[in-house]
Amino acid sequence: MAPRERSCRHCGERFAPTRFDQAHCQACSLRLRDAHLIESALFSQPNQSVDRISIATGISIERIRELATEGSLSAIPVGADMPTECICPPGVYGRCAHCRSRLALRFAEASYQASKAATGAKNGMRMRDPGRTRRRS
Repeated sequence: MAPRERSCRHCGERFAPTRFDQAHCQACSLRLRDAHLIESALFSQPNQSVDRISIATGISIERIRELATEGSLSAIPVGADMPTECICPPGVYGRCAHCRSRLALRFAEASYQASKAATGAKNGMRMRDPGRTRRRS
């Protein structure tokens, strides 16, 4: 029995899956894999140049620039030749790669400020109050 064709969840094209759990066509699977590799490299070491990200992930510089231009990346490496202005349609915000990178930078800055301002327990651990004595039952 031949496998039935499915629609790709990302682009909508029909494809014959090679695995039972495959939800994306081959082209979208490669695009998503590359985007995940780039974003994880940028998450572990932010503000890296395109050259360093290319070396760390094994993805070509042209491919990184292509993914950044089409808007597949939530964070964009330094030097990816991104547009310096918004190219979104009038009345719509956050569609172009420039707006997405600016929004991601805002979130990163807000997260940093929140973690810097947070006081108290870290990582779910509580500190014992030195003024309070322990009672045994």
